[in-house]
Amino acid sequence: MAGAGWIPESYLGLVLGFVALLIDPLLESLLARGLGARVTGLDVGFGPVVRRRPGATRVTEIRAIPLRFQTKYLPRREHYARDKRLLMSSGLVSPLLLVAVVTPFVPGRTALAMLLFVLVCVVMRALAKEKLTGRRVILRILHKVTAERDPELFEPRFPDFTHAYYAIFYGDLAGAEALLPTVRANQWPVDGVKLIEEAIHEARGEYDAALAVVATYDESKRMLADLETVRLALHVAELLPEHKEPAVLLVGAFIREQTHVADRNTFASMLSLFRLETGQPEIARRPMERYLANVSTPLEIADALCTRARIEAALGHEDRAVRALREAQRFAPWYARVSIVRARLGINSVDTLGDLNVAQTRDSASRDTLDDPWAAPRR
Repeated sequence: MAGAGWIPESYLGLVLGFVALLIDPLLESLLARGLGARVTGLDVGFGPVVRRRPGATRVTEIRAIPLRFQTKYLPRREHYARDKRLLMSSGLVSPLLLVAVVTPFVPGRTALAMLLFVLVCVVMRALAKEKLTGRRVILRILHKVTAERDPELFEPRFPDFTHAYYAIFYGDLAGAEALLPTVRANQWPVDGVKLIEEAIHEARGEYDAALAVVATYDESKRMLADLETVRLALHVAELLPEHKEPAVLLVGAFIREQTHVADRNTFASMLSLFRLETGQPEIARRPMERYLANVSTPLEIADALCTRARIEAALGHEDRAVRALREAQRFAPWYARVSIVRARLGINSVDTLGDLNVAQTRDSASRDTLDDPWAAPRR
């Protein structure tokens, strides 16, 4: 019958198009390596994260539906904007080049279905809005705007600050300190050098020094400064339990007076600790899990796992607490809070139990009236 081969040939085209989209990240990875970009993360699949694995310089995240492969990069400081733009362009051009290579070797209907499928996917990528800037990918590549609208591509001082910040979250504290003079000389962003100094002090467990830095933040960062102050106060209470009462009072006053959240992940981290210190470990679980689901750097993952260890210990699940703390140590052995929590829980060793699955200690029944604070409107 005429046209009987249309459906099978179309299906084959769709499959080949999907394969081209799967191969595309590998080509992008080769380009990134050629440009000298640093790989900071591997993202496998769609949906919620089911497992994370630490590497020497990156984090691998395996998601529920393993039908996609994506690599995260940190371009070199010297050519940051150029390399970033080239990598974004690769995600639009390389799938079409793969289709062009395959087309001569497949039937016409298969080639047409493959081309249409890949073209639709590429157009969707091009028109997608980048989360931080709100700009479409294709416009970020082709259209020049002010540094205020897209600092990553058009602010020449952006790479220095970003590399310093990444160095902290990936454990290179000496590298971050080496960049401090450059960031200080750049005077960008507002209080940028103070943000880095605070993060370095916190990573080392020097909470008093971190609080002293926060106290000098510019007035324009007052909401963030208040949030950082209460979060660090809870870390002080974790290290020195005799400071628990003033820390709880301070956080309670902050929560009552807040009008919006300066940083979602920071708030979730703080809220989970607050619920722990007020004797509500079940309620503390929900913001901790949300925090853990949203972060992807070794320091942040270890921070969330330290809080998870305290929650499990408070609920009497010592084996789960040990496993969570062991995972935290695997991701960020240089992070001072791992040792602080280990001492707080009286755990002598965290090297005896196996991996902890991300969903292993999740409790969907736990509910907190403030577990979704970022729904509050921003000013």
